[in-house]
Amino acid sequence: PNWVDGIVHYEFLTRILERQSMTLDTIYPKGFHANVIFEYFLFGRSLPESILIMGQWLSLMSGFTFYLLARKVLRMPYGLIAVGVYWFWTAFPAYLINWGRYPYLQGLTLLPVAMVVYINYSLNVRSRIILLAILLFGIGLTYYGSLLMFIAFVVAHLIDAESRERHRELIKEIKVIILCFLPIALVLFIRLRKAFKMHIVSF
Repeated sequence: PNWVDGIVHYEFLTRILERQSMTLDTIYPKGFHANVIFEYFLFGRSLPESILIMGQWLSLMSGFTFYLLARKVLRMPYGLIAVGVYWFWTAFPAYLINWGRYPYLQGLTLLPVAMVVYINYSLNVRSRIILLAILLFGIGLTYYGSLLMFIAFVVAHLIDAESRERHRELIKEIKVIILCFLPIALVLFIRLRKAFKMHIVSF
């Protein structure tokens, strides 16, 4: 795997396979590593190859998921232009593979989907609350930065709702977001508690 981070992820995955378990003794998110291990056992490829293929797959999917968000918030053809710039022209997120920042790439792949599901909920498509909770759970187990990006997006959306005087809907949305964050918040609390109890705060 490429760059320093790629080697770190390889060593991390090697230790997980040697232990045959994914422990909660560190606060480092392991969502990407769980996906690579699943692919490793499913297809029987070597571990470095599994890491690289998962990274390439995420790079491909990140464009599709960004299109979902662009189509939701922008009119055509601006949505397609935004996807083209994001997917083909800019070095980011393509360079995340070169840098070995695979968890970051996975977080960016899941993030637009969570944003679209949240927008749909705010438009009274409320059957997707469980899906939103699952997506936030996956993002939280993958990359904390993407979780912070989602929170920033929600705050901006709520401020916009406040400016449009939707006070009752605003309170309901806040309650639902808190409810959706409870599963991942509980897991992160358990991981932090165990890590500090064992005097391990490794990343």
